[in-house]
Order: sequence, then structure tokens, then C-alpha cells
Amino acid sequence: MSTKVKALSKKRAVEEEDSGSAPATKKIHNKQRVLMLSSRGVTERYRHLMNDLQALLPHTKRDSKISSKTSLATLNELADLASCNNIIFFETKHHAQITDLYLWIAKAPNGPSVKFHLQNLHTMDELKMTGNCLKGSRGILSFGEEFDSEPWLQLLKELFTQTFGVPTTSRRIKPFFDHVLSFSYLDGKIWFRSHQIVEKDATTIKAELGSKNKSPATTLVEIGPRFVLTPIRMFEGSFGGPTVFSNPEFLPPTKIRKMEREKKADKYATRKDTQEESKQRKKDLTKRDRGLAASAWATASKNMRLLLFGKPGSGKGTMSQRLQNYNVNILSAGDILRKNVRMGTPLGQKADTVIKQGGLLPDDVMLKLLTSELEKVHNYHWILDGFPRTLGQGELLDGQLRDESINLVVNLDVPDGVILERIQQRWIHEPSGRVYNLGYNPPDKAGKDDVTGEPLTQRDDDNVETFKKRLDTYKSKTEPLLEYYEKNGSRLQTLTGKTSDEIWPKLDALLKDNGKSSVLENIVGRDFLPRGTGIVTRRPLVLQLINRPATSKKEDGEERTNETNPDEWGEFLHLPGEKFHDFDKIRDEIVKDTELKTGKNAGISNLPINLRVFSPNVLTLTLVDLPGMTRVPVGDQPRDIERQIRDMLYKFVSKPNAVILAVTAANTDLANSDGLKLAREVDPDGTRTIGVLTKVDLMDQGTDVVDILAGRVIPLRLGYVPVVNRGQRDIEQKRAISSALETERAFFENHNSYRSKAQYCGTPFLTRKLNMILMHHIKACLPDIKAKISASLAKFQAELQSLGGTNGQDNGANVVLTVITDFTNEFRTVIDGNTHDLSLQELSGGARISFCYHELFNNGVKSIDPFDQVKDGDIRTILYNSSGSTPALFVGTTAFEIIVKQQIRRLEEPALKCCQLIYEELIRILSQLLSKIQSFKRYPALKERFNSVVIASFKKAMEPTQKLVTDMVNMQACYINTTHPDFLSGHKAMALVTERQNQAQKTPPPAVDPKTGKLAPGVLNNNRDLDVDSKKEEPSFFGSFFSKGGTGVGQKKKAGPVMESPPPQIRPQSALNDREALETEVIKMLITSYFNIVKREMIDMVPKAITYTLVQKSKDHLQRELLQELYKAEVLDDLMKESDFVIQRRKECIKMVEALNKAEEIISTV
Repeated sequence: MSTKVKALSKKRAVEEEDSGSAPATKKIHNKQRVLMLSSRGVTERYRHLMNDLQALLPHTKRDSKISSKTSLATLNELADLASCNNIIFFETKHHAQITDLYLWIAKAPNGPSVKFHLQNLHTMDELKMTGNCLKGSRGILSFGEEFDSEPWLQLLKELFTQTFGVPTTSRRIKPFFDHVLSFSYLDGKIWFRSHQIVEKDATTIKAELGSKNKSPATTLVEIGPRFVLTPIRMFEGSFGGPTVFSNPEFLPPTKIRKMEREKKADKYATRKDTQEESKQRKKDLTKRDRGLAASAWATASKNMRLLLFGKPGSGKGTMSQRLQNYNVNILSAGDILRKNVRMGTPLGQKADTVIKQGGLLPDDVMLKLLTSELEKVHNYHWILDGFPRTLGQGELLDGQLRDESINLVVNLDVPDGVILERIQQRWIHEPSGRVYNLGYNPPDKAGKDDVTGEPLTQRDDDNVETFKKRLDTYKSKTEPLLEYYEKNGSRLQTLTGKTSDEIWPKLDALLKDNGKSSVLENIVGRDFLPRGTGIVTRRPLVLQLINRPATSKKEDGEERTNETNPDEWGEFLHLPGEKFHDFDKIRDEIVKDTELKTGKNAGISNLPINLRVFSPNVLTLTLVDLPGMTRVPVGDQPRDIERQIRDMLYKFVSKPNAVILAVTAANTDLANSDGLKLAREVDPDGTRTIGVLTKVDLMDQGTDVVDILAGRVIPLRLGYVPVVNRGQRDIEQKRAISSALETERAFFENHNSYRSKAQYCGTPFLTRKLNMILMHHIKACLPDIKAKISASLAKFQAELQSLGGTNGQDNGANVVLTVITDFTNEFRTVIDGNTHDLSLQELSGGARISFCYHELFNNGVKSIDPFDQVKDGDIRTILYNSSGSTPALFVGTTAFEIIVKQQIRRLEEPALKCCQLIYEELIRILSQLLSKIQSFKRYPALKERFNSVVIASFKKAMEPTQKLVTDMVNMQACYINTTHPDFLSGHKAMALVTERQNQAQKTPPPAVDPKTGKLAPGVLNNNRDLDVDSKKEEPSFFGSFFSKGGTGVGQKKKAGPVMESPPPQIRPQSALNDREALETEVIKMLITSYFNIVKREMIDMVPKAITYTLVQKSKDHLQRELLQELYKAEVLDDLMKESDFVIQRRKECIKMVEALNKAEEIISTV
């Protein structure tokens, strides 16, 4: 049948050729085949996508997954093996718990190739569409018109066509189309969809459309899958090569996720900042609404009202600016006036004319300007600067305030000359009111505001002529106003200085003065603390009050002052033995020692000043006076002065056994008390905090601190104690503290609010309360104190005994003999491992010596390879040399002995190294014992002499040890005992090598040719029959000593003699022949066997030799050598000299023992 078909085909071909018809155009057939595979780590959804694509593309062939580390170029080889010319590769990349999918489409093997990022994937199972198509059917490819707009899109279209287009030659396709694969390009992405082609019959069309004639007979129903491809890069080659196209708008998914995280983090941070700002605003509003709680100086019932007076240019603006740290409203009459002038209000225009003339505005006009501003801050605290300036304005202001009174009036007194000089250098920042002076407060950048960087300006009225007029007006009209407020009961304070930095510390101390120093002086009963402005207490003052009964009698009518009372004095720890009966000198010494450590600036120091006060009028207490908080650094103070003070305070108040005295002025709000705030941070339960309320007598009439004492405001476990201190006038007039205490007692007994509880008020009650708390604390801590004293006493007594007792005089001979005995006993104990203080963390003593023997030396000997320096060629050369002029018939023993002796001598180096290691370990033990035995600390000369004698003994023992070890190696090398029972004999070695070579030989070729049935050549006559190459040469005995291309015995020459002279040096040039390999292996096996025997013996014998000649002899003879060298009368005096440190330490131990014994006696009586 096939023959007939061929004949018919030839006949038709001949007919077509004869007919002379034109040849038909050759039809191009689609022969594309696609290899589809993925990398490892592909997820289940991505596997479903691959299954969906394989169902739509019957011309694809699936392959196994490849490793992510495999080069993508390998895929071309896989495609070639599978007879595929297109590749679809799914590549996954994992980041945290997210898997990104990338799609590669490539033409194998020459390209091009494209990499996509696949997104928005929906498989057939996920979509669950109604459409369907038959397996193996062909699909129509549909491309949007955008694919013809760019060259790279045209290339991509062609690549899609060849990859997704199903060829007609595929075995698994069906001969019809029933689905469409569409590719659309939009927004820089390729959108893939798959639809079924659904045909409708005539009945269905008529039923659906009725009489309409024009309707499609087919429709599309989506099947799936659907996904979006983002082109990343197109390469000229397959999975590489030059870049044809790169997408500049593509962002890696990891970068997008990072940007999203940062965006969320920014939102979170913004939200948190907003919350914090909201909390802060609520907190500020709460403070303002609470009235009293907003200021550190407001009275218990009224908001703070402070008037700030001063000559024009005296620095009122600078003071107001710094006072903003106190959370109050600053109202500057001048700023309000200039604001109205700048805005051009009717009142501002009227005021502008008066100001330029150097006069003062009418009272009613100025009051109208301030009325609106005062109404805005009616419920808050304020400081008024620049108003009132006349007596009439003062009276009008009092009428405006009605029931509110002025709390404090501050007058800044600056000389006229300073003001006139200063005013010419004054510059301001109008929006904020910040004031700068080129002389002492210049801006950081000339002409620019430090905060905003905006330009600075000078006021129009800042000139000498205008200011002289204003100064004259101030003296004539404003100074009477100060007398009015002084007589009216307001607190008038005049602060004098030349600069703002000089005046500010005084104002700061005035506003926040809580009477802390006065409380301490009342407790002591003496005026001894430094006073002044700014930070006066700049170092902690540890004040120990010691009650001492009076020894002298006071005569009638005698008035004792600071200098005349012999029963009261103070002592400083840094001035031992010096008594200060004059307490004014105590004040001077505190100032002097403070400036010695901190300088004369306002810096601070953590180094305390220790002061003891002995008096019959005090109770035994220990108090620590700490600096008060400051917020604004002035002068040359450190910029972080507030942090430094806070750190110092925390250092003392955070101790759990410290009782905190939180001193607060009674006419302030407790919520803003620095002392209470700090106490609440370290003592939130208030179990060790006592509140001290000062200035109770300065509270407005009708107000008291009864609610605070009852614990209804801020409760404290230890409660509050109100006190009355001396006023500033009392201090200046040096009023006696005893008189002030009497006034305090009378105040509490006569006051309506405190009369019933007067016994719980005042400084005497505070002193008794502190003393009682101290006694209770001591009783609670007494058992622990006793235990600590006993432990410390035992410790110092033991140390004192090791230093030779109180006298420190010992018999030199007995000491040396004892030390030698103790040392040698301890030396033996450490080596034998019988010591009681064995370490749990590391090896020590004799264990380290054992480690050197059994680990270091053992491994060092075992690691020596006898053939790392001797190669097979060397063994072959020795074999030939040892046979002499007659070639040996058997393996000679000379070569074996030569090589094995060379390797044995290599054992000498690790053996001597082991000796050195043991010597170093003995030195290490010596150092440990010298630092352990206490007598060596006491006698450094004895220690040094001891060290030299012992080291000399070790060195003396090293010489015979090294000689013995060397001799042991030489003994092994001089006689080779081949009759050793563990040695492998020669015939056995030969048998083992022969057996190995036989097993390694390949199976011989068959004797009979399987095709011809004839015998193989050379079988009949041992390779001497006719079929064997007669030109093949036999190897000579010394054939391996000559290379194939070199001059040899068997090499033929074109001309010349048959034989030549041997070369100067004859060395092997080729590989070993069979005989040489056999002999070499036998020699190597014998050397290995014997060398292992020697190594075992050396590993066993070298440690024994070292132990015998070095370690054991040191243990046995060390004591005798020490006695010979050290136990001599002529050297004992030099050896028994104590060091200066030991003498000083003995004195310290004696003092400590005496003090602890006395403390133990005192505690036993409690």
C-alpha cells in the first residue's frame, strides 16, 4: 500500500512539472512549542495558574521546578532537551511572609526575553465563571491597538503571538476555535483575559430578540484566568543580554511595601504627636483654669498679681521674657501701647504724639488701653509691666481690680548712666517682644532674631534725648507710687544691679524662695547658712546635729552670741581638729569651700560639705541641704544647670532610707511645688516624705492651710508641719532665732485656725518629729546594722591579723620558715588537685599540666604525617640508591630505615615544646601562690626573693629534663626494632599491597572477539604473535628516570652514536611503573606501622620523663632550696621590710576595728 502511495505521489509530481504551471508559494507552518516551569517556593495559587494556562495552551510542556539559585541561562538547555523554542518561567521571591510572582517569556535559545511582575491574579477556580472551553481547543489572540504604537510593544506582540498562539501541528489540539485570549495595554500594564466563544442557534436568537434582524450570532463569556502584567525589562538575548526596553516607572513590590509602611508610620507618628499636643493643651488649660495651681507664687485664694517697676530701659522687658518660664501672662503696657500705635487706632494716634514729646499718657487713656487686656486674663495669673506709672494710675488700677489685691511689687533699680549707655545698643524683635543688647546680650547673628531669624529693629523712642526726659518724668511721677504700695501693705522689693544677668537671680530667688534655709537655721538655732541671690546652695551640705550637754554655766544677764558660747561649735570634715565657735565663720568657710570646688560662678558640684554641729540645744539628727531648682541659666552658668541640679537631687532623695523634707511656701499651690514633685517621683506613696509649710504668716486674711494639714489636698503618710520663719527684715537686723521661735509659738497659739493644734505646729515639733522618725528607722534597721557591723568587724580583724596584728612585729625567722612551709605545701596541693578552692569556671594547677600532656602534646604528635615531606618519588629514589650497582630483586630494608629514622627525629620538636609548656605552667602556679599568700603582700622584698629562687630552681630542673627527652628521641632513632610484636612484617605488607592492587585492576579484555569469534591479538604467544605491533617497546629498568620526549636509553636517533654519557643529575621524570608502585606502597606501609609504634611510645614516655625530672623533683626539692637560700640570718632583715602601703593599711584597720567595737557596744545598749 505504501509503495502505491509513493508511486502516485511521484506521478503527480511529474505531471505538475510537465504541465509547466508556476510553482506554489511555500506555506509557513507554526511549529512553536512552549516549555512551562517554575522556581521552587511557588504557592498553591500560582500552581493553579500554571494548570489553567496549560489547559488553554495545548502546545505547552511542563517541567519540574528548579532551584532559585540556578542560573536562568540553564533554562535554554532544558528547552533544547524538551524540543521547545519558547519558555514561560514563573519566578517567586519571598519577603517576610509575602511571595511576589514574576513571569518570564523568552525565545530559546537566542532571545528576546521579557520579565514581568504578575499582579491581580484570579484563577479559574477563584472566578467561578459560567464560561468553559474544550480541552485542546485553539484560541484566537486579540491585541489592542496600543501594541502597534511603540517598537518594543510590537516586539512584545510578536513574542506573545509565538508563545500563546497554538500551532496546527500540535498533537493534542482540536481543529476548531472556541475561546479568545485578549491582551490590552493600559496605564503601563498588560491586562490578560480569557473568554469562551458562545454560538447561539436561530431559535434562541429569535426568542431573545423577537423581530430584530441585526444581532450577533455569537457572544463572549469570560472563563479565566485573569491577571495583570507589569513589564520590567526586555532583553535582546534569552534571559540576558543587552537591554531593549526598561520600564522607568516600575517600582519593586518591596519598595512599595516599604513606602506604605513609612506612610503608616508617619500617620501614626502624626497621630501620636497630635495626641501629645492635645494632652499638653488640655494640661495647660487645666492649669490656667485651676487658678491657684498655675503659679508657684499664687496665694491659696487669689491669682497672682505682680507689678514690675523700673526706670525706662532698666530691663523690664528682659525680666518679663524670662518670667514666661513660670507659666504666667506677661502684660507690657509699652507693648500694648505700641501695638495700638502701629495699628493706627484712635487711642494709638493720640498716644503717638505724647510719646514723641517724652510725656506720659493721661491716666484714663492708658487705663482704657489696659482694660480689654486685663479682662482677657481675669481668671489667670499676670505680671503687669509699665503700669501704673503715677499715683493716680495706681489708685485707678486698684479700683479696677476691685476685690483683688497686688501680691508683689518689684522695683528694678539701675543707674541712669548705665541706662543711657544701654539704650543706644538695644534692638528688639517686634512680633515676639524679645530684647537684645549689643553690649551684654547680643543676638547670635547680627541683626537677626535667634529664634525666627527675622530682622531686628530699634524703637523710635530709643534715643538719649527722649530717655533723659522719660527718666526725669519717672522720678517725679512714678517714685511716689512706690511709697504708696509700700504703705498700702503690698510686698515691695527693690532689686539693684547694672545688667539683667545681675538682677535676674535676685528676682528668681525672690519669686521661688520657700524659706528652706530659714527652716534649717531654726532647727539648729543658729544663723550660719550663706544667703544671697541666685543659687546659694551649690554643694550638698551634710549637717550632723549632735546633742552635747552644756559644761559651762551661764551667768545671770549674760547674752551669748555666736562668738561667746563655749558649749556650741561646728567642725568640718575637711578641717579635722578645728572648732568653729563663731557661726559667722562657719558661713564664711562654707562659701570658701564651695568656691574652691565650683569656682565663683554659679556652677554646682556633687561633692558634699560635711559639717558637724555640737550643741545642747539640738536633737541628734543628720540633715542634707540640697540646692533649689532653677530653670533659666544666667551669666556663665552651664546651659544644662537644671539637669545637673535634678541629677544631684535624685542621687540623694532616691535612697530608700532617706526621709525627704519637701519645703513649700504656704502661700503657693502644692501642685507646683518642686520639692513635692520630686518627692512624688521617688516616693509615690509618700511613706518617707514630710511636707514643711513655710510663710504661713504671710497668707491673706481668711486663708489657712488646714485642708493641707488634714491631708485633703495632697496626702502624705508622715503629714505636714507648718512653720513661721524670720522675715527678710529680721535677717537683715540679725534678730535672734530664739526670739523668732517665740514669735512662731505665739502665732500658732493665737491664730484662730491653728489654736487647737498649736502643739503640732512650729519648728520645735518638726525637730522632735524628725528625731522620732530617725529613732524608729534605727530600731527597724537595728538587726541588719548589727549583722553588718559584726561581718565588717570580723573582716577587718582577719585583715589586721594577716598584717601582723596591732604591733606588726614578728620574728623574721619564724615568718620565713612559715611562708616556705605554707608555699611548698600549697604548691604540692595545687599540682595534686587537693586544694579546697577549686575553680568552677576553668582548669587550674595540675589539671592544666595534664591538659598539656594528654591534649596538646598528644594531638601534636598524632598530627605528624610521615609522608607530608617524603613523597613517593623520594621513596623510589632511595630504593634505587640503596640497591647500589646491582638492581635489587626484593624490597630492601635500607630505604625503610633511612626514612623512618628521619621521621622519628621530627618528634624531638613537640617533645621539647611540651617541656617548655610544663615549665610555663609551673611559673603560672608560682604567680598564683605569690598573690594568694598574705605574707607576700606584707613583705614585698620576701616576695621578690621568693620568686627569683623558685624560678632558678625550675630552670635548673629544665636542663636534665630537656636532655632526657632528647635522648629518648635519639634512642628510638638509633635502633629500629622490627621484631616489635605490633610491627607489620615485610611479607604481610607485601601481601596486603598485592591484594589491593589486584582488586584495583580492571577486568581483563575478553580473549575472543564477540563479532568475529577469533582470539584476541597477543593471547596465543604472550603478545608475541603476528597480530601484535612489533614496534612496541619494552620499558627498561630505569625507564621512569627519563621523560618520553627526553634523552633516554631506548630512544632512537636519526644519527649519532648508539649510547650517550649520563646527565650530571639523574632524577625521575615520569610516573611510577607497576614494580615501583608496589615497592613504594610496601615501604610506606612499613614506615606507617613502625612510626605509629614510636609515636605511641613517645606519647606515653615523654610526660613520664617530664614529670619525673621537672615536676616531681620541684615538689620534692623546692623546700630544701628555699631554706638554703632564704633561711639565713644575714638576709632576714632585708626580707622582713614592710611596704608603706602595709603600714598605712594596718593603721586604717586598727581604727576601723576600734570604731566597729565601739559601734557594737553602743548598739548593744539600744
